[in-house]
Amino acid sequence: MATHSFELDVFRDALEEAGAAGELAKDEKAFLAAYEAFRAQDPKAWQRVLQKAGLIARCHLVCRWIRSKECFFLCLDLCGIPKPFDKAPDPRALAETIVRLTSDEKAVKQLVQAVEKRDKAAFQRLAEAFKLGPLCHLFCHWVCVVRYRLLCRFICEPQAQRPPDLVFELQAAGQALRRLLAQQGAFDAALTNQADDLPPAPPARVVSLVEVAPEVRKALEAASAGSPELIEAGSMGEAEDIFDSLIGHLSGRAQPTEPPSTEDWSLLVGQAFAYLRAEPWSRWNDAVPLGLELTLDGDDGDDGDDGDDGDDGETAEYVAIVMGNAGVQRGLALYPGMTMPPGLSSPEPALEDTPSGTLLLMLDRPGELPDEFAQKAIRYGWPADAPYFPAFLRAGPDGPSDLAAADAHRLQVALAAVMALDSRGPVLAKVAQVTTGAVALADGGQGDFAITQRPPSP
Repeated sequence: MATHSFELDVFRDALEEAGAAGELAKDEKAFLAAYEAFRAQDPKAWQRVLQKAGLIARCHLVCRWIRSKECFFLCLDLCGIPKPFDKAPDPRALAETIVRLTSDEKAVKQLVQAVEKRDKAAFQRLAEAFKLGPLCHLFCHWVCVVRYRLLCRFICEPQAQRPPDLVFELQAAGQALRRLLAQQGAFDAALTNQADDLPPAPPARVVSLVEVAPEVRKALEAASAGSPELIEAGSMGEAEDIFDSLIGHLSGRAQPTEPPSTEDWSLLVGQAFAYLRAEPWSRWNDAVPLGLELTLDGDDGDDGDDGDDGDDGETAEYVAIVMGNAGVQRGLALYPGMTMPPGLSSPEPALEDTPSGTLLLMLDRPGELPDEFAQKAIRYGWPADAPYFPAFLRAGPDGPSDLAAADAHRLQVALAAVMALDSRGPVLAKVAQVTTGAVALADGGQGDFAITQRPPSP
């Protein structure tokens, strides 16, 4: 069995895809345009974007990277959150289910329509009729891979004249599986016996991190390995964040013109997890407002809705509310200004009536918030087994939006300020003193805070 060679091939392909996607992600507009062309199945628009980015020769690599993300979210929509298995699924059961469904022409057409329209109800009716049960995600992923393999061929290869026929392709794949299952022992052998290794030969392509690419190039020359293409793969953090931004846009959240950097996210997520561990809501009632003043390097101190950059070091004022004492919603709310907004019925906010400029950290149990929030937090160091996961949002004039870089800085400093005040504990508001401090921000910046306890809301 050639398992080691196979695993190296998979690893190499993943790095190559990451490198190509990382190059495209350097230009956010180009990345979003490529994704829109991918979803629209528009080969001319897709090739135009990649040609301009100098990536047309790596078209399939970019397409495979996007399709892997798209399949994850598609199957999450159609099958829901995966449930743990008592035992590993039986590949034969999956193959037999594929054969049964693809043998029914009406069912295959319904399946294709459900997948293309992302119609969960229609997909679930088929899942129930064919008893997919715990195989739902595996079956969905199989359909998705077939679909997007055809799509990548269509949008990357100029000779492809017409959109792929997914119904025909699924039926053909089902017939091939039927013949394989009909031959005694053939299916089991296909699962356990891999092809032999190819004979040794110089590599055609070598993938390397950008930071060590010069050393890798020298090593290739010293090893007389021919003239392979050296693909420099950078960090995928930025590409993942741009993809998150696209998902946010598709979910109806406005997107900032200057999103947080990967270092901004890392610092904010780390501060939020420290806040979760401190559990300040066990000591602070959500009717106790906290006066907060923030001064950040390079911050203009306004609400961020007008795009004005202003002067460095101006002060932003907020009323901070620690949420969670009532056991409903844990987190932190920052209301702009120095007084609680008029007409706000409860310190625990509802997004639809929260004043514009409010910054929110909401901590929810797994499964209670969109999956992209949890995945982003895990990517930046949040423990995967944590009891709560964070969602960071800003209330804008037209509804909720994702954080801008300035919002992430302010929220990071605010969390540190509340924890500093919490370390002293609640006191009588008449004798409360100002707590001050400084927080290191990304790129060497600094945020200063002054926070004080105020009389409880009536």
